[in-house]
Amino acid sequence: MAEVQPIEEEQLAVDDDVLPDGVDPIKDLPLFEFLDAGNLIENLTNPADSESVNATQVSSDVMRLLDSAEQSMSKWLAKYKAAIKLAKLEPKTTKKTFPFEDASNVMMPFIMEAMLDFHARVVPELVWAKNVVSIKAWGRQTPEKDKRADRVSTYMNYQLTELISTWRKEQDKMLLGLPCVGTAYKKTSYDQDEQEAASDLLQGDEVIFDHNYKTFDEAPDKFIKEEYTRNECIEFIRGEMGWDLDEKTLQSERDHPDPFKFIRAFTWLDLDGDGLTEPYEVVVYTETEQVVSVYPAFDEDDIVTNEDGEIVKVSMSKIFTQYQFLPDPEGGPMGLGWGIMLADLFDSLNTTVRQLIDAGTLANIAGNSGLIDHQLSGASARGNRMQAGPVEVKMGELTPITTGGKSLMQSVVQFPYRGPSQALFELTQWMLEQIRGMTNSAMNMDTNSQEAAMMYLARLQQGLKVPNSIVMRVYNSAKEEFSKIAEINFKHYSDKKYNKVLDGEQKASMRADFNRDDCDITPAIDPSQGSDIERQQRASIIFEEAKTQTQPVLNLREAALDWLKALKVTDLERLAPEPSGEQDPMEAVMMANLQREAELADRDMNIKEAKLNLDQMEAMMEGMRKGAEFGLQLDLTESEISLKYAQAFKALWEIGMAGDDPIKTVQNIETQLIDKVGAEAPPIPLDSPDPNPPPTGGAQ
Repeated sequence: MAEVQPIEEEQLAVDDDVLPDGVDPIKDLPLFEFLDAGNLIENLTNPADSESVNATQVSSDVMRLLDSAEQSMSKWLAKYKAAIKLAKLEPKTTKKTFPFEDASNVMMPFIMEAMLDFHARVVPELVWAKNVVSIKAWGRQTPEKDKRADRVSTYMNYQLTELISTWRKEQDKMLLGLPCVGTAYKKTSYDQDEQEAASDLLQGDEVIFDHNYKTFDEAPDKFIKEEYTRNECIEFIRGEMGWDLDEKTLQSERDHPDPFKFIRAFTWLDLDGDGLTEPYEVVVYTETEQVVSVYPAFDEDDIVTNEDGEIVKVSMSKIFTQYQFLPDPEGGPMGLGWGIMLADLFDSLNTTVRQLIDAGTLANIAGNSGLIDHQLSGASARGNRMQAGPVEVKMGELTPITTGGKSLMQSVVQFPYRGPSQALFELTQWMLEQIRGMTNSAMNMDTNSQEAAMMYLARLQQGLKVPNSIVMRVYNSAKEEFSKIAEINFKHYSDKKYNKVLDGEQKASMRADFNRDDCDITPAIDPSQGSDIERQQRASIIFEEAKTQTQPVLNLREAALDWLKALKVTDLERLAPEPSGEQDPMEAVMMANLQREAELADRDMNIKEAKLNLDQMEAMMEGMRKGAEFGLQLDLTESEISLKYAQAFKALWEIGMAGDDPIKTVQNIETQLIDKVGAEAPPIPLDSPDPNPPPTGGAQ
């Protein structure tokens, strides 16, 4: 792969006719002429021949395909709407009459708890990070290629946060709703009015396609329902869009307060009459089913021709990016969220909570609810002895009835309410634990003061494998979206704007830098690194290893910087400035401390060995003393004196006044002791009788 060199301002012009390899531009074909022709509505209203498609046929096909797609989405759409109600805490019924009027209709926010848990996990890295996008350059790494990657990364991060003003806001919104419904879309295109890339959020129910296909990309036709005000419609009619719509048909906002509805269809037509359909973006006014605009949904890169100049294939430009929370186990094209997967469990949990509240309410007012004889209440009675049927009662009231002159105890009946059930309460707790155990990544991740850091990190990583897999899926979708934006930058480049953002000493070519043949766009943070706490634990362990290593294997400064970055410390330039060519003072101090600790450890080892040798010598002398008790008095005296010398030497060693060789010192003491004792001891007569003569006779 060729290296990209910075170029001067006068060299910024790039040949627009230079296309990627594999594209054969044949300019005389009508299909290529369509790319710069604007609104192609005239190709429908004024067909060249009777076999060409016309506007009425296109409108009919669009509405028919739309209706078919909506029918295929009906089952999923019902689950989607139920999940949205769960997230918005909207009950299925606005008022309950069972078991009594205005019974509890509370909705617990457990689904929102799961949504916020995921949102808090991904938003810091994928929305509010300083560098959301980084560039990975494939091929041989060179300094110039690294500079190029830095330029592209700088521009795209500025583009997402400043030039595309709604990107962060819509990305934040999308990541909050995704855990609930499981599917969202980003529509990435080039805004002609703003002369900038646009990436608009579309909710899961806003993109309509045939759900009978296995994946979203396989579906050939896609539809979006749009609404515009009268002023916006007039702008599209008079502006560059060139909508074919009579302004007189648009009523004023006073007469038509609701927005005007349109269908934007990405479908297939054969406008050039070669027998091969091509993708187009068709806009239909739903009130009259009139086609107002037709634009190509392809560009030159999507057209493939053979050697004879015939068009072989035309692909639809990649406009949509589908974000999925969890894939469908049945292989369907839509993702699954907690609100769809666990909807029944959430409903059951809300039902049990309502029953507990209702039971408590009934128990609180049981003393004032029941039946009473009308003679005691002073009110007219309900019923008589000749009349039968249900008796309507109200909570907190004693309903008068005719009893026939019973006693006072028999004339008042209180309704027996026992209050909330303990079994139902425990069932509610169990269901809540099951939900949180699946949706909350922080469950069972509490630290233990007695647990080693490595063990906690291993347990944390194991517990976060499931949420990490979801995060990686979202990151992969974000990568696709960033790649589409980079491709738009390549096709609709502006060197003036590019170099203004970079503000570098040398000018660079935006088209050359965004050449997609030798660079790939990836999210800024590697999702495999996990959550903040995982990165902090990992960086902390490496930093501790770097500080305590006996051999300089790990770079201490880099380990410290990684640790500070994991802690999200922003003022790194002040805390850890770049070294000036000399050895880092912090690292020098650390290495000096390590060397001193190693020397002290060696000295302690030598002292321990010397003390061991002295202990062995002392034991040997003690054995010699005990053996002398059965031998000569001279030997006894020698051993006692030698033992005392050994003990004295040990004391001298402990205070640091012994020699370098303890064994040699002991031998010298022993030699001097023997010579001294031998000179002072009286001679022993050779004919002295043996004090212990051997026994004579007897058994041998």
